[in-house]
Amino acid sequence: MPELYDIFLRCQNGDLAAFRQVVETHQSFAFSLALRMLCDAEDARDVVQESFIKVWQNIGQFDPNRKFTTWLYKIITNLCLDYLKARKRKNRLFSSPLDSKVGNLARAEVDEEKNCMNKELIKEIKMLAEGLTPKQRIVFVLRDLQGLEMDQVVKITGLNKSKIKSNLYHARMNIRAKLEALEKEK
Repeated sequence: MPELYDIFLRCQNGDLAAFRQVVETHQSFAFSLALRMLCDAEDARDVVQESFIKVWQNIGQFDPNRKFTTWLYKIITNLCLDYLKARKRKNRLFSSPLDSKVGNLARAEVDEEKNCMNKELIKEIKMLAEGLTPKQRIVFVLRDLQGLEMDQVVKITGLNKSKIKSNLYHARMNIRAKLEALEKEK
């Protein structure tokens, strides 16, 4: 812990080498979280980049005695919410839902080949998250896919426990219904 404390103090003093350490240490975690929320590798990369820009811009406000990953989760989830809302507006205004899905799948498949990502994981995440509201998706990802404690989800999302439980319940019910429908098709 003292080592991390020193790294963050160096970052707050403008040390780019220390910040590079922070980015290198947390970028795969950040990408994994963003990918699970957005189900789109290109958007996830954009969110991760924006997240670390925000971290650098606001590093002076970070308390090195607190847990950095909780702060980073909050930044990533807020940006993901913004992306999901913008994507929903864009899809509604400029394209049919089928065009959007085909485009997202094509981009994801190209990216998967480039990065040798696990195709099954991406398909599963897309299937589970499809149709959830942005809040349901974020709560589902944080609690069920990332395994965070309720208190951490409260800090990250700003939602109270009852809203988190409600969104999680609805997300799980939605996913369960989809899984049951898939099972009936087989």
